[in-house]
Amino acid sequence: VLAEPFDACSNKLTFLNTNHLYDKILVAKRGNCMFIEKARNAQAAGAIGLIIIDNIEDSSFSTSPMFSMSGDGKNDVEIPCVFIFGKEGKELILNHNFEKPKDLFVFIGDNSIKRGLTGLERALA
Repeated sequence: VLAEPFDACSNKLTFLNTNHLYDKILVAKRGNCMFIEKARNAQAAGAIGLIIIDNIEDSSFSTSPMFSMSGDGKNDVEIPCVFIFGKEGKELILNHNFEKPKDLFVFIGDNSIKRGLTGLERALA
């Protein structure tokens, strides 16, 4: 589900479509607040995970250095949160119509790397 506002910095998230966030992964854009605030807001709204898309549109996992979303808060968030770069985030949004729900399965963890996924699949893992 796409966050509204897209930066997920509001503690009163609303959504662009009619899906409930409960039991879904929230997709938000980097910026305007700390990663931990986005994660807390997503968790409070019932999300089971959070994908944060870089606000630099031409960044990519193939050309940008990896970094950790850490050091900006207490360890009170229990949902998994991942960061993907701008190009992969754009691909996710363009290839999945969030307005018309359909099955999109996203795995957040390290098992997908062991299965040899590449491209966007690996960026989302």
